[in-house]
Amino acid sequence: MSNYYLILKTIHILMMATWFGAALSVSLIWARRKKGDLNTVREYLLGIISRLEGIAILVLPITGVLMLVRDTDLIQAGWLHVKTVFWVIALVLSYVSRNKLKKIQTGQEAQERSFELVRSGMFLSLIVAVVLVQFKPF
Repeated sequence: MSNYYLILKTIHILMMATWFGAALSVSLIWARRKKGDLNTVREYLLGIISRLEGIAILVLPITGVLMLVRDTDLIQAGWLHVKTVFWVIALVLSYVSRNKLKKIQTGQEAQERSFELVRSGMFLSLIVAVVLVQFKPF
């Protein structure tokens, strides 16, 4: 493997770890939100979702496509297609959760449970994508 491919793969893995870590952080902070000022917690969560997840969501597909250009044999891999579907699901759910958190911040407290469900779905999608990459089942 060339250095170019290894650099792309390293950046790709780091961005996935960043997204996964941000998702876990948001979940943990949200679970303990009763202990602090709710507006501060929500603003902090919006910052994590917007900045950390936003950067990862932007860089991940770029590095993924560049790796596919370098190693075109991967295009035939079925696990990669399924992983991409789960990645897109996680991307959409991340965007939806950000919007729900903004609604919660404006006083629509009824959105809290749906925010939790959307974040859980996103986290599950990320876990499935990581498992597919690790085990390459098909």
